[in-house]
Amino acid sequence: MAGISELYTAKAMLDSQMVHMGKQADIGSLEFSNQETEYKLRRVTEKFLENIHTMLNEPSVGLYRVQEHVRRSLPQLVDRKIEMQSLHKKVQGISYDVEYSLKTVQSMRNISHFTIIQECLKSAIASKKNLDRRKLERKDQKPDASGDTDDEPEVLESVEGFICPNCMQTWSDQEELLQHWQSAHEHMSQGIPMNDTSCSQDSLQSDCYNPWKTEVWKDVTSCCK
Repeated sequence: MAGISELYTAKAMLDSQMVHMGKQADIGSLEFSNQETEYKLRRVTEKFLENIHTMLNEPSVGLYRVQEHVRRSLPQLVDRKIEMQSLHKKVQGISYDVEYSLKTVQSMRNISHFTIIQECLKSAIASKKNLDRRKLERKDQKPDASGDTDDEPEVLESVEGFICPNCMQTWSDQEELLQHWQSAHEHMSQGIPMNDTSCSQDSLQSDCYNPWKTEVWKDVTSCCK
């Protein structure tokens, strides 16, 4: 009987040891699984919180900054746009005025009255230069001052009527000037020299004869006629 009781006692002790060892193994595996799960849960929670922070805070800050930038810059942009529009209108008006002025000037070139005035001015300038040159030549040719003043013609301001640009004779009527020109100087435009009582041969071949001035004077007299 004593042997049977010892066997049962040993078996019970062995079973208790086996149960205790199984419990320890289960507790160790459970602790390992709990640590891994906790690490994964912590990672997922951090990612989730980061996403929530990004969605809740960052877009709102960006939109706020955009709103402040628009609020500060929009009035200046509006003022600049209004200024540019006014400048554009002014430039359009000025360009229209310039184009109209150019067209007016181009149309004025074809007006015959301005051409006649231009030719008359050229003839007057040429006559004045011719008078000054002849006056200087007479002073050089005649050393006597008294004789020079006696032989000098009257100044241009005191001459009245029409002046021939070649021989510097004055005529009271335009018809007389035209007749004098046709009889005395018309052949000079063709390059044929002739003896004339009203203008000497030397003066015609020197400064008194200028084909360009003669043609200009003929054009002016013909226009005036």
